[in-house]
Amino acid sequence: VNEGIDRCSKYLSLVFSYASDEIEFIDIKLVNYQNPFMVGLYSSLFGLLLMVSIMIIVSIKDRDIIDITDNDKIFRTCFHKKYWVLAKGFFNKVKNVSTISILFALMMICKLIPIPSGFGSLGLGFTYLVFAVITMIYGPLCGLVIGMLSDILGFFIGSGGIFFFGYTLNSMLAGFTYGICFYRTKVTFTKCLMARVIVNIVINVILGSIWWKIIYNLSVEEMMTYLLITALPKNIIYLLPQSILLFVVLKSLGNVLYRFGYIEEQIGRHISLF
Repeated sequence: VNEGIDRCSKYLSLVFSYASDEIEFIDIKLVNYQNPFMVGLYSSLFGLLLMVSIMIIVSIKDRDIIDITDNDKIFRTCFHKKYWVLAKGFFNKVKNVSTISILFALMMICKLIPIPSGFGSLGLGFTYLVFAVITMIYGPLCGLVIGMLSDILGFFIGSGGIFFFGYTLNSMLAGFTYGICFYRTKVTFTKCLMARVIVNIVINVILGSIWWKIIYNLSVEEMMTYLLITALPKNIIYLLPQSILLFVVLKSLGNVLYRFGYIEEQIGRHISLF
């Protein structure tokens, strides 16, 4: 985005200062060059407009305010003993195990198929959508287990790379976050946005940059450069579209999950904006 070649050279040299090879920056004049950032911006704005339209359509019938109060199955917050008693029973039935297995397989397929976003080499994945559905049904403790398994198994069946337990912890924390926001409670767009803020900013940006520093033995200045140039812009760009898409998916599946007996009727039929 920044056209100043000297400034870009300085930043990139700082990021790659731990490399042993010398890096040379050449000012190349491109002909008929399509800026990938502008392509990504236009496509994301179009997708955002489309998702907002769908969200309005599926939410139009829920204009009345539905109050879901605490009872023995639905809770306003996770600070209830019964909440954790129910959450820890996600493997106590054959139906639960088989459902989790099917959704986990779908989650791993999504992990292996990233969608090009138009923003350089940054890909857009839909793994978090299936992950959120699993935790909406079975809770935060199930999210911890699924997060650990998905990261470890994803490393072995994926394209390789560096295995680091910090990224496994990130995946576990993401599952726990989704569970707290969606399990046995009223699901709203506000909670979808809150969940994505925690995952994108706290887990992906802050913790992810710390793990990057440890893996590549970076200085604090180099870590901050990576955080500000790479991690933060990507996660901010994706924040709102991911939140809207997450809400649309949960809204669309809410009544279906209720009819199959996975969630309570009040939750499935009253997923709303606020």
